[in-house]
Amino acid sequence: MIQEKLSPPNHQDLTNTYNNMGITYYENNDYQNAILSYEKARTISEKYLTNDESSLTTTYYNMAVAYNAMNDKSNAFSFYEKTLELRENNFATNDSLLANIYSTIGSIYDSTGKYSNAIDCYQKAMVIEENVSPKHEHPLAITYNNTAVAYQQMGNNNNALIFYEKARSILENTEAINNLNLATIVLGYLFTLELTGDAVFNCSTQKEIHAEYMCQTASI
Repeated sequence: MIQEKLSPPNHQDLTNTYNNMGITYYENNDYQNAILSYEKARTISEKYLTNDESSLTTTYYNMAVAYNAMNDKSNAFSFYEKTLELRENNFATNDSLLANIYSTIGSIYDSTGKYSNAIDCYQKAMVIEENVSPKHEHPLAITYNNTAVAYQQMGNNNNALIFYEKARSILENTEAINNLNLATIVLGYLFTLELTGDAVFNCSTQKEIHAEYMCQTASI
């Protein structure tokens, strides 16, 4: 690599170049080479750029995302945790990336059946998103939905309904009723209502939403 010959090994530009290479590999779904590039950036950052925590935070985050894309939950979790530690100490508490990290760690907990831990993470993401995002944006709706799903997995249908309703309310105000995200959330909502014996929605409404959902699925 030409830059390695022209720049000292601790040069910030070299770290940025490796990270950018990793991003390019990642965007081409070449996760192995992405991680190799990120590892080179990490080596330089950890050895020579100890006072530049933003550089290390970026590298850790990139590695976490790549490992998560490979479904390597263990390494993804490890690097999200490293990112979180640095991000919490050096950035404002209303940091939107911090909310994203909390949500992703929550989803990892969720995928391993640790629903209480997942909900704790979703709640932290929620606090940030409710304060920094417009009330009708997708990230908040997704967090509400993920929280609902986790509660439902725990058998806590009452709390699941509360958060399904929050998610549904946001998406109904921003997208058409036949939107796939909305249909999926409403189906989860209806299923939970059925489990609780609540008849808030009648049978015809459920069938209409289900039909819309199936049409959306068939067109993907």
